Amino acid sequence: MKDKAKPELELPVENLDSMIRRVDEDRWLSSRYAGHEGRARLMVLYAFQIECVRALHMSEPMLGHIRLQWWREAIEEIASGKTPRRHDLTLEMAGLISHTPELSGLAADYLDLFDAQIDAVACGAPGDDLVQAGGVLATMAGLVLDPVAISHAAALSACGRAYEAARMKTPDAAERVEAARKVFADVPASLSPAVAHVTLAPNYLKASQLSAIGRRWRIFLAVLSGRI
Repeated sequence: MKDKAKPELELPVENLDSMIRRVDEDRWLSSRYAGHEGRARLMVLYAFQIECVRALHMSEPMLGHIRLQWWREAIEEIASGKTPRRHDLTLEMAGLISHTPELSGLAADYLDLFDAQIDAVACGAPGDDLVQAGGVLATMAGLVLDPVAISHAAALSACGRAYEAARMKTPDAAERVEAARKVFADVPASLSPAVAHVTLAPNYLKASQLSAIGRRWRIFLAVLSGRI
């Protein structure tokens, strides 16, 4: 019987760009403003994010935990210099961590937050874990673009948390979006492809639909002006 807890990609790794565009178009649109290599690294990172999100939708919470533990062990093995597990995305993550070693610790934090979210949902309490995970993901995205991101981790994280909070419409979402508005100007242009989609957060708060062109225009203006 097929092991549903073991991670599998829906598409070959060379088609990650198409998968991210279909599953997470907001981040995909922001990534278009990165250079070719940075864009490719973001696609690998966002594919890892999708693997983590899938753990939340397993038929049983324990299967979600097992899936996350598989990734935790895979990342630990990569960080310790062991041969990566035989999985297309694991091989790509090995290249990403080789380029940006700081990712291994942040990826572990990211996995812990998803584990906590599974437990929170099982207890009937949504928790703030996915909002915090959005901050970690934004920090990782900045780092794969430019090592200078470590100096801007607070601003990147605030933008990532604001975006997730707006998508989830948490009680503090408006406050988080306002905080992101203030710090986005501090994010260097080289890092804006990691978080420019936060400019869409006010529309998620208002549940107002933007056209495909409107979403692209808003992200373009955020990258161009340094404001959201």
